[in-house]
Amino acid sequence: MEKAYLYDIPNLHLGKKLHTETAKNIQKEIDELLGRNYADSDKSRPTDGEVYIRLEWVDKLDQIIPFIDKAYEMRLQK
Repeated sequence: MEKAYLYDIPNLHLGKKLHTETAKNIQKEIDELLGRNYADSDKSRPTDGEVYIRLEWVDKLDQIIPFIDKAYEMRLQK
C-alpha cells in the first residue's frame, strides 16, 4: 500500500482547536461506522479539530453525510 499523506485524505475541518475533543469523538464514530480505524492506516499526527475519512472505505456517501453536516454546523459557530 502506498504511503498516504494527510493532504491526500479527505478531512472534515470542524473549526477551532477547541473542537479537538469533538473531533476525536467524531473520528471514533466514523471509524466504528466504517469498521476501520483511521489511526491504524496513517501514523502521522492528525491536526487538531479535524476528522479524516478514507473515501475508499465508504460504501455509500449517505454514510458520511451526517458528519459533513455536523462539520459544516461547527464551522459556522463563532
